[in-house]
Amino acid sequence: MLREWTTLLRLARTRFLSDAHYRRFQAHQGHLILRYLEKQGVRIQGTKVLDLGCGRGGYSQSMQRAGAHVVSMDLTRPDAVPPAFLVGDALRLPLASNSFPLVFCASLIEHVAQPAQLVAEIKRILAPQGIAYLSFPPFYTPVGGHQFKPYHLLGERLALRLSKQRVESYATSFGDHGLYPLTIRRVRRLLSQANLTIKHEATRFLPINVSRIPVLGEFLTWHVQFLLCKEPASVRHGREPSPAKGSEAAPTRSLPLGSSTHPDGPPASCRHKDGEVEGNVAQSIETSWMLS
Repeated sequence: MLREWTTLLRLARTRFLSDAHYRRFQAHQGHLILRYLEKQGVRIQGTKVLDLGCGRGGYSQSMQRAGAHVVSMDLTRPDAVPPAFLVGDALRLPLASNSFPLVFCASLIEHVAQPAQLVAEIKRILAPQGIAYLSFPPFYTPVGGHQFKPYHLLGERLALRLSKQRVESYATSFGDHGLYPLTIRRVRRLLSQANLTIKHEATRFLPINVSRIPVLGEFLTWHVQFLLCKEPASVRHGREPSPAKGSEAAPTRSLPLGSSTHPDGPPASCRHKDGEVEGNVAQSIETSWMLS
């Protein structure tokens, strides 16, 4: 793990030298994230994945190497266009509902003015038995201010002046999109309001999860990551599915996501088969492989 952290820090220092450098930085993180997903019982080999807000395409690259069928999407095309690429707005996805068994969205939600709409779109396109990966750097951590760090902790006006960024506000700091302060607490609330279940929450690449510490977690969590799935309608309305007539209701047990020790497997809302996420992809997605 020490070697991987050393590599991560080295790539982080050089990531802005070129798009290729940033892509290598993303790809290394993608490799580590895939290890986390596998540990949580989510295997992506053979799975169709949407890399939402793909940036330079490094995450897409790592998932493709792991055997996933990846559709990459962003507002603009990267210099090295992934095999299946869509230009589109994450708040108005040009994709069919219930169409992806795995949605991957890293470091995007803090760059959109309407994060609730992004969460709603992720839920809409996520297959009923699918999994979504969502992550971002909480704003009040030392690195949460992006190019304005560490001055973002002093307020926007001072951050703009001291960082010497030639922009008028956080909202215009990335051209077509900006930087919008987000907290872990607020994102949890957005996910709850969208009826998305948090199956797992962790601090990215750290063995200790500080994101769950009240208040302090907002300052200590350099990057938080969530595994999400849709809540069944019966759960959303406060009801449990009724057992068949004449049968006994099984006792409720809580086991890790993707656990193979449960006699009936994970809950139907997030069920896996042989460790792989199941789900049907709409025909409109199949045609996207022809794009780019």
